[in-house]
Amino acid sequence: MVATHEPGHALGLCHKSGSGKSAVRSVMWPDVAQYPDAPTGVDKANIKKPWG
Repeated sequence: MVATHEPGHALGLCHKSGSGKSAVRSVMWPDVAQYPDAPTGVDKANIKKPWG
């Protein structure tokens, strides 16, 4: 999971946050217990923003 998270920083992604209805499912969530093991739709959309 960390191996998926850290390259996200290299691609310009920041930590995501929120709780309840505002929670974001993302490899960039700062709590390692909450990481998905692959980029989510949120992550893919955020990577496309600066890189087109």
